[in-house]
Amino acid sequence: MRKLKKILGFLVAIIALVLFVTPTFAEGPIKSNGLTPYGDVYVAWDGVPGSLGDWWVDTDLNGTVDYGAHDTLDMVYDFEFKGKTLQFDETYVEAAIAHPQTHHVVLTDNDGDGTYEGALTARYDAPWSTLCPVRMDVIEYTVDTSEGVVGDFNYVEHEYCLPTE
Repeated sequence: MRKLKKILGFLVAIIALVLFVTPTFAEGPIKSNGLTPYGDVYVAWDGVPGSLGDWWVDTDLNGTVDYGAHDTLDMVYDFEFKGKTLQFDETYVEAAIAHPQTHHVVLTDNDGDGTYEGALTARYDAPWSTLCPVRMDVIEYTVDTSEGVVGDFNYVEHEYCLPTE
């Protein structure tokens, strides 16, 4: 029953993202390189295996949350500490056709305080969207650890529409 609840919660989150995070080009600045920002997705997880993550979306890029949900994201990561880095794979949901579908993320703790930071840039296709079928995310991660154990895991996913021509 808990597994079914997780799956349903995840599906609801994906449907909400698909339906409600539709780019509106009047919102947000248009960058000189042709990228149009259209939303930020905030994800937070306490790092406890088996617990679910939270997500919120800011669709007009004004720093306020427009919608989201608590305890709905299944956060399954295989973390590996290597020197001053924390590494894991990030796999996009099937609805987003990423290039590649799974990215290897390497975060760094430069000052030895147990906080690992870094970013991932990923291009993906959104065939369900006529306004923005080619997209890119810049995901900024911050992961706090203690004695080799992952604690707070947070990221901001900055979403952009790419020119199609």
